[in-house]
Amino acid sequence: MNRLANRRGWLKGLAASGGQLILDLEDSVAAERKRMARVAVAQWVRACGQQPLVRVNAPDSSFFAEDCAALAHLALGGLVVPKVNDAGDLAPLHASWPGIGLFPLIETAT
Repeated sequence: MNRLANRRGWLKGLAASGGQLILDLEDSVAAERKRMARVAVAQWVRACGQQPLVRVNAPDSSFFAEDCAALAHLALGGLVVPKVNDAGDLAPLHASWPGIGLFPLIETAT
């Protein structure tokens, strides 16, 4: 799918979502497309003036720091953070984005 079509899909998703959209940089994006996905999200947020939630890669992944750097200057509705083990995983986000909504996902079997 080309990036323009994907962005149109995001607008449709927002219209159908009841007011909030989650853009996923984690599971839905192959490793070789992560950089392109970050750029597309940033461009869309700036162009559309929307404040979506963005699901970043897990704090212990090699992609997490790059996700945070790419999103740092955007007006977001919040960050969905997968595979959170404890509050320490969220500390860097609290420091970098005071006041941003954080939605941690605890993904353990126990």
